Amino acid sequence: MHDLLKRLFVLYFTFTCINASEVFIDTTKLNLAHITLSYQYCKNTKTNNTLCKSKELSYIDYDDRDLPKFLKGLESHLSPLLTQYKNNDLKSSTLADLNDFSGDISGEWSDKKSITLFAKTPSTYTLSTTSSGYSGGAHGYYAMEFENFSIETQKEIKLSDLFYNDFNTTLHNIAQDIYKKTYRLKTKQSLHDDGWFENKFVLAENFAITSKGLLFYYNSYEIKPYSAGHTRFMLPYHKIKSIIKPEGILGFVFQKSNDFNVSSHAKDVTTVTLSYAYIGVTGQQDFKNHSVYIGL
Repeated sequence: MHDLLKRLFVLYFTFTCINASEVFIDTTKLNLAHITLSYQYCKNTKTNNTLCKSKELSYIDYDDRDLPKFLKGLESHLSPLLTQYKNNDLKSSTLADLNDFSGDISGEWSDKKSITLFAKTPSTYTLSTTSSGYSGGAHGYYAMEFENFSIETQKEIKLSDLFYNDFNTTLHNIAQDIYKKTYRLKTKQSLHDDGWFENKFVLAENFAITSKGLLFYYNSYEIKPYSAGHTRFMLPYHKIKSIIKPEGILGFVFQKSNDFNVSSHAKDVTTVTLSYAYIGVTGQQDFKNHSVYIGL
């Protein structure tokens, strides 16, 4: 039964990734280098089973000399995640779990994070952080979070930075209308019919600034049960021009459409990965990968 659940999660995870694979920037032209850190710790249980925990972090190499200038603030954005990864002591947490649980726990538990460039506009860029793994229970987990940054200041952008002060009601009403049209719901139709927990529209706090519009993304359990997967919809700029500050971060939407077009379709990519192993301070074998993605 346990193996079946794991296989089902893999299928679910694969479907989710495919469903969220629309490309908003052709990163192959940028030749971004990525670094992958991974670590594993295993311990035998009292019943002679084994509990193994692994962690992995993949991120854009901010020390790469060919890093595009618009990503100059990348190190400050990624440093907290690197610190969190390094402070996650798998040996201590594994021993603590084995000691705290009265029953037997075993198997392979994992926690993976990947930080990539998701989108770019003339004035912004967006990083996506995908988290996935398994830590016991009926199924694994998968989530995607976005962070939007100003190219000029390198500061993170909040939704309120994009609009006039009294934008909330207008944005909410337009977003709800677009959402219902996206998922083929009638204007007055209940959101329960689309699987929502409550018949009350809530705009996702998680959003990405793209060349096409604002992409809003709800992770599992936010508005629907786990079985419904993740929910997303695009709010086109022409629908919300009345509340956008023309002199602000989204000022480019008032230009002619052919003046900016940084979205692209996915292309064939080959990955060259250099891996090496070393012995960390804990005495465990650790691995590092350095990958460069090259367009064909």
